[in-house]
Amino acid sequence: MTEVSPGSGTSWRTRLWAAAPYAALIVLNVVYRFPALLNASGVHSDAAIVGLQAMHFLKGEVSRVLWGADYQGTFDVWVVAVFFWFFGVSPLVLMLAPMLGHLVMVCAVFALLERLLGNRVAAFVACLPITFTPQAINSVVLYAPRQWGITFAICGAVVMAWPSERRAPLRIAAGLAMAIFSVYCDMFCLLWMPAVGLLAVLSCFDAPRSLKPIAFRLAGALAGGAFGTWAVRALRQSTEAKQTSFQLGFNMLEQNWPLMRDTCFPYLLGAKVWFSGASLHPDLWVPPLPVRVLQAFGAVSLVVLGFASAAMLRSRRVPWEVKRLVLFGGAAACTATAGFLISTYPGDAWSTRYLAPTLWAMPFTLAALAYVLRPRGFAVLWVCTSWLRPSEVG
Repeated sequence: MTEVSPGSGTSWRTRLWAAAPYAALIVLNVVYRFPALLNASGVHSDAAIVGLQAMHFLKGEVSRVLWGADYQGTFDVWVVAVFFWFFGVSPLVLMLAPMLGHLVMVCAVFALLERLLGNRVAAFVACLPITFTPQAINSVVLYAPRQWGITFAICGAVVMAWPSERRAPLRIAAGLAMAIFSVYCDMFCLLWMPAVGLLAVLSCFDAPRSLKPIAFRLAGALAGGAFGTWAVRALRQSTEAKQTSFQLGFNMLEQNWPLMRDTCFPYLLGAKVWFSGASLHPDLWVPPLPVRVLQAFGAVSLVVLGFASAAMLRSRRVPWEVKRLVLFGGAAACTATAGFLISTYPGDAWSTRYLAPTLWAMPFTLAALAYVLRPRGFAVLWVCTSWLRPSEVG
């Protein structure tokens, strides 16, 4: 009979306990999107283009930009090509490739929050906004291309914000370069850059706050920013890529404000739901009154939680490392909102995607509230409000 050492059982249980929240988040994210996975054959043309280009990649026909979309790189295509090579070509495999990027992002956010909040329950609950998400996020999670760009942006922020003094300048440089690389994946990720830059600067002022460590961290941030920018420019210097331009102007406020107020922001928060109709323009789903009340309650509660967490910035109970996450989340929300209001791109309900960084950054925005109420109060508050927001996944 094999003899078991006294500490082996404890070690096994410890490893299982450490892995449990990651496994739970993965299961919840997959199960929530299970209806769409069952209907993977209903893939739309944007994702189908990625699948077709991935098949050509496997034959040696590679390029730096996506077919018909010069503002998007081909990192997603490479990931899909690897999936096709391992698992075969199918609509389900095409859908699983971007979902892997989403799962990596969720686990990275949880790891950071668990470390900073000091409590896995609060960290787990704070990740629910990017688990139970509206279609503006689900369409990115399930249909390539875009998700891997979002993953690089957020994981780069996680690396920069990781609370460790060990090789901090190198960590900040690597995180910033990773976040900037997201712009090559998709120009949409430019929306994240002001928040990413702010977080890089804030991360340079972690304790100990003496001149020498700050100077080294600032040098790391400059090096990472320069390298990331150079890499993106080099990857986009291709004869296939044209100059992509966009216009901003305060004259768009009159048109975009009603669209954001009445359509896109309610859609983002789950207060209203649109679905694909008989034409290119989406149709509004009109649910029964009890569901509409629940939709409004969930949307308002999420906004209240976000502002309540921002108010905690003045509290001395909240450590600096947590406060900078709230500032990062708030900056992402402000940039997305401002960009939406003065951009020429928004035009219908599908334009909600330009506001989506507000929701992707919500775990960071809620970090201060999660820290102060940890863990039971925050969990109860969330269960009673925001995670009940109704949303469609297909």
